[in-house]
Formats: sequence, C-alpha cells, structure tokens
Amino acid sequence: MYITFLPQQVTLEVESGISLLQGASKAGVFIDASCGGNSSCGKCKVFIESGNPGPLTDKEKELLSREEIDGGCRLACQIQVMDDLSVRIPGRKSAACRKSALLNIPDELSLNPEVHKKFVQVSLPDLENPAGYLEQLEKVLEWKPLLPLTLLKALPGVLEQGKGQLTVTFNSQHQVIRLEAGNREDCCYGIAFDIGTTTVVGMLWDLNQGALVGIHSRNNPQGVFGGDVISRICYAGESVDNLEQIHQKIIGGINEIVQVLCQENQIKPDWIYDITVVGNTSMGHIFLGIDPISLAGAPFNPVFTSGLDIPAAELGIGVCPLANVHLLPGIAGHVGSDITAGILAGRLKESAGMELFIDVGTNGEIVLFGNGKALTASTAAGPAFEGASIHHGMRAASGAIETVKIDDGEVLLGIIGDEEPMGICGSGLIDSISELLRVGLINNKGRLLSKDEALQQCFPQRLAERLIGADQGKAFILAVKQDGNPVLLTQKDIREMQLAKGAIYAGIQIMLKMMDAEIRDIGKVSIAGAFGSYINKESAVRIGLFPAVDPERIVSAGNLAGVGSSMCLLSKVERRMAVERIKSIQHVELALHPDFQRIYMKSMYFS
Repeated sequence: MYITFLPQQVTLEVESGISLLQGASKAGVFIDASCGGNSSCGKCKVFIESGNPGPLTDKEKELLSREEIDGGCRLACQIQVMDDLSVRIPGRKSAACRKSALLNIPDELSLNPEVHKKFVQVSLPDLENPAGYLEQLEKVLEWKPLLPLTLLKALPGVLEQGKGQLTVTFNSQHQVIRLEAGNREDCCYGIAFDIGTTTVVGMLWDLNQGALVGIHSRNNPQGVFGGDVISRICYAGESVDNLEQIHQKIIGGINEIVQVLCQENQIKPDWIYDITVVGNTSMGHIFLGIDPISLAGAPFNPVFTSGLDIPAAELGIGVCPLANVHLLPGIAGHVGSDITAGILAGRLKESAGMELFIDVGTNGEIVLFGNGKALTASTAAGPAFEGASIHHGMRAASGAIETVKIDDGEVLLGIIGDEEPMGICGSGLIDSISELLRVGLINNKGRLLSKDEALQQCFPQRLAERLIGADQGKAFILAVKQDGNPVLLTQKDIREMQLAKGAIYAGIQIMLKMMDAEIRDIGKVSIAGAFGSYINKESAVRIGLFPAVDPERIVSAGNLAGVGSSMCLLSKVERRMAVERIKSIQHVELALHPDFQRIYMKSMYFS
C-alpha cells in the first residue's frame, strides 16, 4: 500500500491496516494529533484526494461536524489504510519560525568556542627525516594532539594527499576531531538546538566569526505520540521498542534540520564540529534514548540533571562523527536545561532587586531571584496554552486567532497570516477570556453568561447573539468560517485556562511567601519563549496569569533557551558559567507544599 501526502508530495509504502496517522509519522509528515492518536482531540483532520479510506467511524461522526463530513474531512487516527491513498493535509503554514526569530545574543559575549581549526605544513617522513607522521605533526603543532585510532590510521593518507598541508580540528583538551588535506580553516561550524515540546529550532553558527549563518525550525516530530510531555513519557515507558521509536523521532527531526541548514547555506555536514542542546528534562532524556518514566510520578526523579557530552555518531546525528554533542545541565525533575539556558541568557542573578522568570507552556517553569536567594518550581499548567485541550484550539499557525478585542459590541480579531479563522491559539485564548472578563460576559469565577442573561444586563444585541448553547455547553462565537461553522470559545475552554493559569500563579505566590516577599516587591518579570513574546501583557495580568505589576516591568525576553544554547556553543566560558549559575538554586516541589491546594484553588479565580 502507498500513501501520498499533499502538499508535501511525500509518498510512503506501508503495511495494510496501519492507521493513516501512523503512516504520517513514519513518513515524517506532521499531522496535529495532540491526544497522541487516542481518538479524543479530533484535530488530526485530513482530506482524501483519491483511494478508499473506508467508512466513517463512530468517533468521526462524534468529533466532526456535518459540514466537515460533507466536505470530505476525515480523522487520520481513524483511517485504517487498506488501499492506496492520496491525502491532503489542511494548509496551515507552520509558525515555528516565530520562535526562531526571537534570538538576541548579549553584546558582551566574547567568542571563545570549544572547537578550533589550525592549518599546518608538516614535513613528510623520508630517509633524512625518519620521524613518524604523528611525531611530525606534534612538532609543528607544538603540543601533543590526542588522536582517536580512526584518525591515526587516516593520518598518513591525509598528509600524502595534501602534500604535507593539513588542517587539524581540535577541542580545548587537544582532542583531534578531524583531519583534512589542504587549508580548511575557514570551514568551522556548530549548531545550537532548542528542543521544545512543540517546536525544535536549530541555529547554525560560524565558529570562526561568531556569526549566525542560518536558522531552521520545525514541529517536534514526537507530537504524534501526544501534545504534552506526560503522554510522551508514558508512551516511551511502555516498552523498549516505544522508547527507541520516540528517540529516533527526535533524532530524525534533528537530522532534517541539519540537512536543511547545510543545503540552504552550501556547507557540508561534516564541517559541523560542535553541537549544544537544551530542552525540558523529559525532552533531554528522550533525546538521549534514556527512559523518562521516573518523571511521570512522585518524586519525579530524573535519571540525570548534570550536563552530558556524547559523540554525534553515537547518537546517529549526521555531522562530523567525532563532533561533541553537549546537553546543558538541568536543575530538577521538571526544570530542565532550557531553563538553565534561559537563566544564563537573561543574565538573571541573585541581587537586592527581585526578578521573576516565567516560561509559559504545558509545563510552566518559574524562577524567582531576590533577597539573596534563588528558587525554582515547575507547574503542571496543562496543554491549554498550546491549544491542545481547547475545543477549537490550535498551535500558532496561519488561520489561528491570536488577538481579540471587544469594542462597542464588536469583536475585532487578529488572525495569523490574515487568513480565514480556523481556530484559536494560546495568545488568542488569553485575549478572548480577558476581553469577556473586562466587559462582564465572564464573572470572576469564570462563569460565562447566557444570551438571556446578557440581554437582561443590557449588553448590545449583536454581542449577546454570540452567546449560544452548544454540544459542549455554553459558548461564545468568536468567528464564523466560510463554510458557516463557528469558531467557539466554550465554557470548558475557560475552565481549562483557569486550571493552567491557576497553577502558575499559585507557584508564584508560594515562592514569594518562601522569600517573605509580596507581588509589589517584584522589580522585573521576564517572559521566555515565543509564546511569551505574543501574549498581550495587560490581558495576561487581567486574567491572573502574570502578577499584577506595572506592565512596564513585564518584559518579553524572546527565545532565551535558544539564546543560551547558542551562547554555550560560542563560548566555553558560558558553558562553565551555566553550571555555576544553577548551583545555588533551590528547587521547590509545589505539590508537597502544605498551602498549595488552598492557594491553587483561590488562584483559579479571575480576581
């Protein structure tokens, strides 16, 4: 059986009976399946161009609207491939590039990479000069190179090919990574990776110049196993085969980014000699093929938190085989190396002033510096910010509602790509709830008014008409698509946001209490990540996601994880500093705090 995926023009041969979603995963084609193929989210929508996909299942009848079914829409997780199929994936341009654009390296960074190249002229051994090839190389280098056996075997041939002209690539311990005939000093590159749960970003750097050569990002291919970290941990922990499968998914995604960066910038993969990697603790474990199941339940102990160095060839990454892959150290079970990188890049430090660092996502991380202390905690915010648990939620891509404003009874929308609205992403969700709260259509407990209640309270007719009863309960119509189907904000969506923002806000309050401080003492709030850069600060404060400080004190810091990863690639000093910066940070296990449940329940209110 063959499946052709459009518009990617990717064709894959599969065994009969495999699900279409599994086929897409094997082909490396991304289909949004935030539930991991458990037939509960209804987001893996596709259109069959040719072939027989079989009859509609009960799940499809439940999760798809009549208009979608009439339009030929199907769910990839429900189709068992029994015929050659041509499948079109709805055109949603990836917005992963948003994350890659938010990269600002501190001006004071001094270029001092771990890897260097040196061109030398070596005298070839002869009767008058009988010293060995290695000894001749040592003589011109004026230090003793450490060559692995594979390079020692290759040394004579490379020297003869270059007629004694040789380029040596080595690290700070004088370990030789590569030998090349002739002068290749100008070809020295490294890649910094930020492996996010949703997006993977690779940043290609010229290590000689400290110059950014290119950036490429893509959706994390592990998304087929679930949109959230816990789903992937559980999948990996089920069997050795599952762990290897999900591990190879991320390695395949990494290699795809390497290939694209090399092709776009006309460099050879074996000119890449150093790699740095950051990610949350679970992503770090899976990246190395280490079972993360211990992170799924209390006491959430990771297998490791220290920084690790692994040869690229051992991981199957398609660069110079002896290139080093450095995974930055993490802090605790669910506070990973991406937070270490963020602390480093944000130059956050313990001082008299109080600084709050928040990485908003499925697993929201918080770091609080002040009063001579540093505390960190992770919160199970849930997938609402990524749109996974939201009725019409989607990731930040073309067609996603990203801003909402209610003005004089009119609902004004900002849509990514200025296209037809397809759903709502995290920033749009925060905006819509904030605006409904501001005008009074949602009360402080999160209850959405009905149409009759809104009319009784003298809301404009055109605004009240947007309040409907739906299969999901009460809902507010944000937009109506060309096919007549509405994009809804449901009462359940509001509850999901209350759970997510409540977890983060409760964590902040507990950490402030541990420092004998209050919200007014916070001098600066840094919001990390691409998502944080698109959140309306006033909306986030209104719903209680961020503390109620002057919005001027809230700074969108951009992709700090990617910046920190790049800094450690460009400077071995920064790499050492990353270790030092996290030594004094105390991890707070919020679930064990005696006041957590009480504060959490209170934090779910909007005021």
